[in-house]
Amino acid sequence: MGRFIGSSLNRGSQGGGGLGPTEPYDRSVGFRTDGNNNVKKIELGDFKYTDVQYNNVGLITGYNETFGGSTKGWLLSYDSQNLIDDVSERSVPHPPGPEATVTSSATNINEGSTLTITANTTNFDSGTLYWKAIGISTSSLATDFPSETGSFTITSSTGSFTLTPTEDFSVSEGAETFKVSVYTDSGHINDIGSTPTLTINDTSVETYDYSFTNEVHYGQYGTKQYHYSGDGTMPSMSLGNPCYNWDMFFESYQTSNDQNSSSNHWVICNNGYGDNNGWLMGWYNNNVTGEVSIAHPSGGYAIYPSYALPINQWNWVKIEWRGGSTFKLYQKSSENGSWNQRINWTSNIYNGTEWDFVSIGQGRSGTNGGFSSQFHGKIKNFKLNVNSNITNI
Repeated sequence: MGRFIGSSLNRGSQGGGGLGPTEPYDRSVGFRTDGNNNVKKIELGDFKYTDVQYNNVGLITGYNETFGGSTKGWLLSYDSQNLIDDVSERSVPHPPGPEATVTSSATNINEGSTLTITANTTNFDSGTLYWKAIGISTSSLATDFPSETGSFTITSSTGSFTLTPTEDFSVSEGAETFKVSVYTDSGHINDIGSTPTLTINDTSVETYDYSFTNEVHYGQYGTKQYHYSGDGTMPSMSLGNPCYNWDMFFESYQTSNDQNSSSNHWVICNNGYGDNNGWLMGWYNNNVTGEVSIAHPSGGYAIYPSYALPINQWNWVKIEWRGGSTFKLYQKSSENGSWNQRINWTSNIYNGTEWDFVSIGQGRSGTNGGFSSQFHGKIKNFKLNVNSNITNI
């Protein structure tokens, strides 16, 4: 829908003094507003309006009008009712304000890559200007850049700075569009130029060697005792035996009632922790209630790191297992949060792990054994990467 441009005296058949044409416009024509949403520049056909001035209540008090290569400056005054009572031509046009042609080294950029923004200025030879990244497809870019604002220096009418979109591996938000605007003030009001629309390509859409994304509430307060790979719901698994290095991801929620239902929850297990290359993670009341504990063929629980996941909330978990070397566990309390290292264990780390089978909700000590030691709580988005597909936080 078009919007009227011009002062109220120009509207309808009344006419007005020296204000050029009045016509509807939309944002497909040359048009700029400042941070207070005041119109600062307009291009309507052969007419161009620049250097628009405002008083402290937001009324236009002056502007330059260019037509046919000739520029005139106009002054507007108002009566006590804030109605225009005089339009007069200045002896010379208003001094032109700074302008910037803002370009980007690329229009599409991947997360984690660097973009160079260059501003070439007129009526501003040297000094400090300010920039702001503004979302177009999204209202906020807070998670997309380390900072959405900054400053840079103009020398001999040119200057540049770089932007690097955050590579947020665990968050998939799709491609996002934005622009970068340049201002003369740190409050980001006086906009003097912007880039065209730019696109951040989402590279956080990771693939996994194995995934079971279903949210399942296991145990006494849930709907299922356990799942195992190949049971008709959970996909079969064939990642190798042994896998020396692997990453595990999952999200978990345990209520206090879930936790109190058992002192020993067998949460995730491969074909049998007592077998060659066996592995099991349990939450066992030992040093702390619900302590994350690891069992492997060295005999029962072999790792007690004195850490338990918080209850009554969702936890995002990543385990980095580096055979014979380290076991690290990272946790965060929101999808967009930062990873916190909770466990860094270097002793009694079993070398290889079999990942041709997995169970969630109960475990077993050997391939031919029965499932037991019920886990009570929710698990979803279980994923595994092995060997060459691992990454370190």
